[in-house]
Formats: sequence, structure tokens, C-alpha cells
Amino acid sequence: MTPTNPLPPGPVEPVTVEFPGGKKRLLRYTIRSFTRLKTQLGRSLIGRDGALATMGEDVLPVLIYEGLRGADGTPSDITLEEIETLPAAYFPYLLRCFSVAWSGSMPAEPEKNALQAPESPKPPPLN
Repeated sequence: MTPTNPLPPGPVEPVTVEFPGGKKRLLRYTIRSFTRLKTQLGRSLIGRDGALATMGEDVLPVLIYEGLRGADGTPSDITLEEIETLPAAYFPYLLRCFSVAWSGSMPAEPEKNALQAPESPKPPPLN
């Protein structure tokens, strides 16, 4: 008989985000970051009616900032204000980084638990 309990997910590889000036930081989401985001946004991110389903442009910097925290919850040296004031050309790049990191943080079906390291998106050129 096959057990009905799902297998725990495999290790999740963070996504490398490159900021202006060559600063590279790791982006990953944990249960703690999910909880902090729910508190900040006032609702869950997960589910059909979750915050991600109706996410506006104003939410992306908060999502990135929370994902940059250390595994122990320590804040990043990249501030929320720095993220909010990045050139508009960074928006699609940050959205791709978030998408890769977020999908890698969500539970997978048991047979798909062996996650491979995602390829980090490339930052836009700044002139």
C-alpha cells in the first residue's frame, strides 16, 4: 500500500538578483516570509483569492524585499526604498526573479520534489 502522506519538498535553490552597482543578493521564500507578507499585506498570498491574484505594481517591491531577508529573517542590506526607486526597466526583471523564486518555494507534487537549481534571470542593461 502506498502511503498517503506527501513527501517533504527537496531543497530550494535561491535566485540571484543583481542590483545596480553589481550588488548580488539571494532571493528565496520561507514559511517565515509567507507569514510576514501576510501580516504586511493583510491577507494570504496563496489561493485563488490571495494577494497574488490581484497583485498591483505596489506589491512587487515588498515581495522582493521580504524574499531578500536571510534564512534567519535578518533584513537585507538592500532597503525597501532602494527597491522602490529602481529604474522602471527593472520591473520586468524583478517580476521574473520573483516568479522563479516563488514557484521554487511552493510545494510540488511528490514525484516532482527533486528541484533543480533555477537559472536566475538577467538584469536589464542600464545606460
